[in-house]
Amino acid sequence: MPTIGPMDPVADLVAALPDDPRNALGRFRFKVAAALHGRVSQGRSTPVIVVRREDRPALVVDVDVWRASDARDNLHGLVRELFDAAGGYRDELAPDEAELAQVIVMAPDDGEPDLDDFAMRLAALRMTRFVVCVAAAPARWYRLDGLTLRSVSGLDAAMRHLLHGEFPSPVTEDPEPPAAERPLRVLLVADEWRSSTGGISTVNRELGIALVRAGVDVRLVLPDADPAERAQVEADGVRLVLPEPVPGLGRLARLLTPAFADDCLTEQYVSPQQPRHYGPDVIVGHGRILGPYAYSVQRTFFPQAFRVHIVHTDADRLEEAKETPGGASRMMTAEQRRALELELAVSADLVAGVGPLLADSIRDLMLGAARRPPVINLVPGLRDWGGTVDPGLHPSGRQVLLLARAEDVRSKGIDLAVAGLQRATARLGDGPGGHPRLVIRGVQPADDEAVKQRIDELCKAAPDAEVIRRPYATDPEELRGDMWSSRVVVMPSRHEGFGLAAYEAIAAGVPVRITANSGLARLLADVTTDGERPMPREVVSTRGTDEEVGVRWGDALAEVLVDPRAAFTRASDLREQLLRKVSWENTVAGLLGAIADERAKRPA
Repeated sequence: MPTIGPMDPVADLVAALPDDPRNALGRFRFKVAAALHGRVSQGRSTPVIVVRREDRPALVVDVDVWRASDARDNLHGLVRELFDAAGGYRDELAPDEAELAQVIVMAPDDGEPDLDDFAMRLAALRMTRFVVCVAAAPARWYRLDGLTLRSVSGLDAAMRHLLHGEFPSPVTEDPEPPAAERPLRVLLVADEWRSSTGGISTVNRELGIALVRAGVDVRLVLPDADPAERAQVEADGVRLVLPEPVPGLGRLARLLTPAFADDCLTEQYVSPQQPRHYGPDVIVGHGRILGPYAYSVQRTFFPQAFRVHIVHTDADRLEEAKETPGGASRMMTAEQRRALELELAVSADLVAGVGPLLADSIRDLMLGAARRPPVINLVPGLRDWGGTVDPGLHPSGRQVLLLARAEDVRSKGIDLAVAGLQRATARLGDGPGGHPRLVIRGVQPADDEAVKQRIDELCKAAPDAEVIRRPYATDPEELRGDMWSSRVVVMPSRHEGFGLAAYEAIAAGVPVRITANSGLARLLADVTTDGERPMPREVVSTRGTDEEVGVRWGDALAEVLVDPRAAFTRASDLREQLLRKVSWENTVAGLLGAIADERAKRPA
């Protein structure tokens, strides 16, 4: 049989690019046909090689050539073309009439192609055979084995693979290492990597980064991602998984489809004798929105995987906090959401509550269930904002900052913040630092008119309160600017499962005043001290009548606004106390330890 070397049609293909590779490709097709003892058929839209076999259906082989740069920039589109072509062949040929195979020549015009990424995509097409030739000098040949491109010795070996499924190769192939000898594989199920939808996304991203730093193989499945988000995921050391878009299917529903484009994680078997080469050991889902998708990915594609369900809210407390006196009841909404959270939790292998309040609440909720997986307290680490405010260089203005989704006026305690600002202003007047003002960062443009009307109503009873609205933002530089230009960040919510916005202000070294009805308040009480005070000064109660609470918050704001040097000194001390007790490194170590303990209990 002929052997392809550096001076044959493979090299011609490289020479023909980027001009017109068609003539060189034609010569290459005849070369492959000769090696297969087949004929080049021109009867279809693109020439294919047909090999008649006595004991098996005919082999229909398509041959394509790609530039490595095109494969890198538009691999999804190229694989989509292969998928469409294969569908056309299947429509034309009866299943027992022909088997489909593919030869792809990758011309490394500006660097080597990413073969791992390429293999993952090819496996999703479910063709009988795949052979890839990297058209360097000399040419390198690979066969698709599960989710991996494995080296073969040359054209002869590649053609035997196409014809008979033989796998001859002089190249030593490393078998899939045992689970105990490779990094733990964790698959995060999410809807974004940035934080445009709030704290769940932030926790998921920071958890993923911390797992990577702990040596874990982390992959992330998203319904879609723009180029900037893709680049950020890659820069953070996480491998991105993107499902194939399906016409008419909702965005999140894509998480349930098996045709992954960037990473064929759902390929259970290429054949009964060839197990897949990737499967997650652990699948992580978040809350009632994303948790069901993690549940489905596990049950449908990876039933042997270990699932962790992370709880971000307490449905009863949150919905009660949203109710207004004399307004509509939210009891049934709370009931439905609590039942869903419970079902996701009891069906998981491990449950994690974000902070001590949520860990306790989900543990209590499961007490009456027949199945009760263990619960851990997952405490986020403090974000590194690149520095803190020097107490001697505190902001000159008396700015109070509230970071929250402003459409939830009552649950986020915006009315309490306005009432507190009115009392603080009455106490302080327009002394050094000027008139106090409340900046609310978190107004969605679509909700701005409704939020403005609500705040205007609140300000009728608080005529001295100056309130400024700013749109919801996720850019770290913008948020840091807001915090560092404020004398205090407030979180007067009637309930917060944890309180990530105020937690990030603590990380930035800015004074905070937070609701006692929060997981963050529990954390501060557990791991920090404040002289002889039984509760840190940062924690303020939201219990009582609105008037009583407004007075309480007004006094708390006046205390921090009147002496900013002392307030920022205390903020620095609070941050240092937390850093000594809390970190993503410790949290991930605890999580991985709990996973290892529970997996060890499984029958072999």
